[in-house]
Amino acid sequence: MNLPISVDPRSPRPLRDQIADGIRALIRDGVLPAGARLPSTRTLAASLEVSRSVAVAAYERLAAAGHIRTGRGSGTYVIRPSPEADVPVPAPAPARRTVGAQRVIDFTPGRPGTEHFPLPAWRAAWRRAGHRPPPYAQDPLGEADLRRAVAAYVRDSRGVVCEADQVVISAGTQAAARCAAHVIAAHDGGLACGGPTWGEIRGAFGGPVALSPAAADADGLLATGLPDSVRHLAVDPDHQPLGAPMSAARRRQWLAWARHSGGILLEHDLYGDFRYEAPPPSLWSMGARNAPAMYLGSLSRLLDPALQVDYVILSASLGVRRSFLQHVNEPPPPIVQQAVHHLVDEGHLARHGRRMAPLYRHKHDAVRRVLGGLGDAGRLPPTAAGLPAVLVLPTTVCGRSVARELWRRGVLVPPPGRPDGTTAPSPTRLVLGYTHLPAPDLERGLSLIARVVTEAASS
Repeated sequence: MNLPISVDPRSPRPLRDQIADGIRALIRDGVLPAGARLPSTRTLAASLEVSRSVAVAAYERLAAAGHIRTGRGSGTYVIRPSPEADVPVPAPAPARRTVGAQRVIDFTPGRPGTEHFPLPAWRAAWRRAGHRPPPYAQDPLGEADLRRAVAAYVRDSRGVVCEADQVVISAGTQAAARCAAHVIAAHDGGLACGGPTWGEIRGAFGGPVALSPAAADADGLLATGLPDSVRHLAVDPDHQPLGAPMSAARRRQWLAWARHSGGILLEHDLYGDFRYEAPPPSLWSMGARNAPAMYLGSLSRLLDPALQVDYVILSASLGVRRSFLQHVNEPPPPIVQQAVHHLVDEGHLARHGRRMAPLYRHKHDAVRRVLGGLGDAGRLPPTAAGLPAVLVLPTTVCGRSVARELWRRGVLVPPPGRPDGTTAPSPTRLVLGYTHLPAPDLERGLSLIARVVTEAASS
């Protein structure tokens, strides 16, 4: 059959996306019911006058989203998920807000795209988790099955080598950060910190630990000029204040500093599953695991923050002190941990990451295309990994004024701060979360950001 869709070669939107959107609309409107057979990629390409590779890419995107199934020699068919038992499913975080009659495009970072959450796999995992009653006494470190699965997952996906008994499961990023803060607070000395992702966990450290924001340059946080009282470091080397990852040489400097100070290294790698290019090895992999160190990661940042399943890995030299962690750790409900364990252990989490990678890459490229050519109005450093982008504004531009004007025009960006983590109004940076936004909202929001920043720089 010939599908009633068309493509525009002059549109900036990729042809594969135009084709996928057209077929998705036909499925939604009932033109293509469940079981309908689609034309071959060769036939589709010929009818739309595009290359076959474009048609193949469109079908791959639809298959990854669960709209169609393909098989060698058996054709391509529309599918519809069969009704399942009513089980809890994480609710996608809203990408849109409204203020009065105005719809706001929200660039708050920290949220992945949830449009392709693996619902069939999640439902199956939940059913399996419900086959047995929850344990009478909950392990404060987290379910043993999930800790074993996390240890295997981070080894294969991030090169982080650890044993299951070094893993502590926590109910969300803040709970994991509070666990890390209490471990650091049990040792003398202040904490050096900084970077875009530090803002997501800062609140957990404000009470028990004295904080000293570290200055930064193009290579990342500076291991010099710190107060003598600072002995510990909290850093995400792949997400530095100016956007680019920390250089390998700077990572070695921090490792040497930590050995000299005798303090604890906390590597908070919340977005380690999202790589646009290969950054240098993590501090953990470069030797931190053999020193007093912790590695903070997240499973829910890949799936959905509503799951609230994150983890801390403690190096062997710190150990897992049960009597201490009982009072600070907040593990998720056992049945949720078991369901996530099945997702990780059966490879669904890794497959979901591979499925989302091209979608995130497409949105990442849109950010680079729109904001990467602002010239003197703003600089967008290269991003090697993660969900947020960092737009560094010139010293002549007040970031808070830019944020206010964007809000007036319907775009929400977090309050900007200095690259070194302090709150002075300039120079400033805008930390933008974009992967949760639908493509039309993303394009419109980026255009408004570029326009407002350019106007501010020229005034």
